[in-house]
Amino acid sequence: MFNFMRQGQVLVHGADEDTVFEAAIDAGADDVQPAFDDEGNPTNDFKLFTQVEAFSSAISKLQELGLNVNVEESELVYRGTAEVAVDDASYEKCEALMERLLELDDVDNVYTNCEGLTS
Repeated sequence: MFNFMRQGQVLVHGADEDTVFEAAIDAGADDVQPAFDDEGNPTNDFKLFTQVEAFSSAISKLQELGLNVNVEESELVYRGTAEVAVDDASYEKCEALMERLLELDDVDNVYTNCEGLTS
């Protein structure tokens, strides 16, 4: 897909930022981001992004290092290569569109590159 790349997304729960960053380097992760709840509030979880080929080995390495990996919610995702900043009205339209698409029975995932929206 244009403007998106396939990556592994590994969710790590309940560790401090320094520990997660050090473990991410050891596991070969490309990026680490804090996770947010549905209302946009920060949690004590982190999302680690890996190459598709390194996804399962990164999970194993993180578990070996003693991190609490949420294996059930870790998955392969399409991640936007460049986020697009939009005004408030456009953001609300994008958000409404995502919500309506996700309500459909035939839709499993919706990916976006709209800045501030999470897939």
